[in-house]
Amino acid sequence: MVSPAEVVTKPKRGCASCLGLAWDGRPVDDIRIVRIALWNSGRKSIDSADFLASDPVRIEPSGKIRFLYAEQSGASRERLRVSLPVDAPDGTVSIGFPVGDALHQNDGVTIRVVYTGSASVEFTVRGRVNEVPGGFSRIVTDKLSSDNPLLLWAPLSVLLAVPFALLLSLLERVQHFRWAVMLAVGALASMLIAFAILWFQPLRPPWIGF
Repeated sequence: MVSPAEVVTKPKRGCASCLGLAWDGRPVDDIRIVRIALWNSGRKSIDSADFLASDPVRIEPSGKIRFLYAEQSGASRERLRVSLPVDAPDGTVSIGFPVGDALHQNDGVTIRVVYTGSASVEFTVRGRVNEVPGGFSRIVTDKLSSDNPLLLWAPLSVLLAVPFALLLSLLERVQHFRWAVMLAVGALASMLIAFAILWFQPLRPPWIGF
């Protein structure tokens, strides 16, 4: 899951005496932060040996940025720590998982990447993991309700099914009865589809702080 990039600070244009920004002695136009949550949304544990060295897990920007630093900002458990690079000349942040550890269901970390660059740059997690043929799922969100809109559709389907069921029991004429059956079946089908999609969609674990 990737949060929208936030501007930490930005100099005011046309004001030579205002705040100036520099990093390691070099001027920068702005400083931005993006937060990435990486976790195992499946039911099978992922061992550290499942992360392939030939195609390591990494955070890649869609455009050119100047990498400033990256740090682990949180985890599902206290002892879970990943290694991050001190420098990333091309903006790609490699993620090293501890040897001998494993990511269980909903187990993972949050990473904060600080950089300077265009506001249009997007970040994606890439890399190969054994037993995960589909790779990483990318979710861009800053609110739980937008993680999966079907969280709203599932209870709405239930509410729609109730009046149709009542209508089904009250109507006596054959033609009305037929329409009531069709409406009730449609409402129940939409409810089942919503719950089925919810079952297979990765939802945000509670330990993620953004």
